[in-house]
Amino acid sequence: MGEGITYGGVLRIDDLLKLQRPLSAENVHDELQYVIIHQCSELWFKLLLHELDAVVDELLTGDVGQAARLLRRSIKIVGLGFSLMETMTAYDYARFRHSLTGGSGFQSAQFREVEIALGCHRPETLNQKAFSEEERARIAARLQKPNLWTAFQEAMRRCGVHDLREMYASGVNQALRDVSEEMSALDNALVLWRTHHAVMAERAIGQKVGTGGEGVEYLYRMARTRCFPELLAVRTQL
Repeated sequence: MGEGITYGGVLRIDDLLKLQRPLSAENVHDELQYVIIHQCSELWFKLLLHELDAVVDELLTGDVGQAARLLRRSIKIVGLGFSLMETMTAYDYARFRHSLTGGSGFQSAQFREVEIALGCHRPETLNQKAFSEEERARIAARLQKPNLWTAFQEAMRRCGVHDLREMYASGVNQALRDVSEEMSALDNALVLWRTHHAVMAERAIGQKVGTGGEGVEYLYRMARTRCFPELLAVRTQL
């Protein structure tokens, strides 16, 4: 590294390692893992938003092939998931869960931004009392931007493709079809991520209501939702 540039300085390691502040008075061993995993998830969401913004830009004005490449990276990011959380037993989680009451993954503003960026958000999820003014401003700004689905539709129009079934049935425009396949794969990755989350939550708390006020059945129900149902439907039509 150059003179005066250090690994710790570039990555702000000193600041980073001070951000883990478990809440339980008992200093439960597994709580640090819980905090770090969710902090890492927020960093992955930040990177995912960075990539999705670039995909949208490429679809609107740039290289469709580059859009497909960045979508493949986005799929990898989603696939990182919560597997380490599975090493925590229900007993371990119960020891500090009470200290988390009131806080929930439902309050992740960045995850709501991801849903907006994909074009599959639900308006009722965007008014969380826990959102800060900065988070609300970010969400409001993102709602004004083109999302992945609208950008894909614009790319189709620009390429002279007016119907998804036509694109698949005729075999025209391989590059655009590659993008649609990566979007389908991303949709699948999100379904698996949500399902994995639901299974993990059920193992930890059974049928109890979560810290955010919803139960495991809600998580399973949301796992069945699709961001791009049109891309799934076209397979039935072929």
